[in-house]
Amino acid sequence: MKFNAFLVVFGLAAVTSLQASSINITFDGLGDDTPIGCYFCTSDGVDFSANVTTQSLVQSSSGGSGNTGDQPNGDTTSMYFTSGSAAVMDVAAGIDPTQDLTFYYSSPNNGGYINLYADAGGYITDENDFSGYVGDGDWLGTITLPTTPNDGGGGGCVSNPGAVYCPFVLEDISAATLASDLATNGSGSQQIVSIDFGGSAQQIAFDDISFNSLPPSGGGGGGGGGGGGGSGTTPEPGTMFLLGTGMVGISMAARKFKLKK
Repeated sequence: MKFNAFLVVFGLAAVTSLQASSINITFDGLGDDTPIGCYFCTSDGVDFSANVTTQSLVQSSSGGSGNTGDQPNGDTTSMYFTSGSAAVMDVAAGIDPTQDLTFYYSSPNNGGYINLYADAGGYITDENDFSGYVGDGDWLGTITLPTTPNDGGGGGCVSNPGAVYCPFVLEDISAATLASDLATNGSGSQQIVSIDFGGSAQQIAFDDISFNSLPPSGGGGGGGGGGGGGSGTTPEPGTMFLLGTGMVGISMAARKFKLKK
């Protein structure tokens, strides 16, 4: 059963290691405003939200409509969602909790969050059958993502001058966090199979999602990328609800940068 995205409890314990293939998801190769869906099903056993709201976004300097720039590794295409509260990624073979999960994101307005879910094992059939988990399973925990710098508006964006969603910031979710959440809030036979990449629709973009390939960082928290990373501590549920609604509302009233030009 899927839990509310803003209720947070993390746990501690041991977990069984998975032997999973290294995965790195980048969105270059997809066109502007293209539904991502099952684009990675065959190559990586990964699919995204069983609808057209999770799409690719090409930065405007490369012919797209993205108000984005300075993505990792010279990428020019990112992922965003046009409605709802999150883009959902499902992984058929599961995510190895003995290795870090990393991704890059840009969200100068409101920040965002990720939710982790577990189940007994994933499955993805083909691009016409989105019968995978799509955000189902047992909720393991939520990691909040702070707002990111806005270097582009001041002329500091190299790959797309003037872009506001620039730069993209690294978020490193440590193996310790993945393992403890799975062991406490999941069960012995479960795997991490689904992630919500959440925030405000059309105000957060993600890129370069990697898992099953990175050595543990040794940290116990939600990482610490270039923009400060997610916090290793988690508020009480009532506090998280406050952070997810009231403070977001204040931030939006003060500034609201558009993700698309």
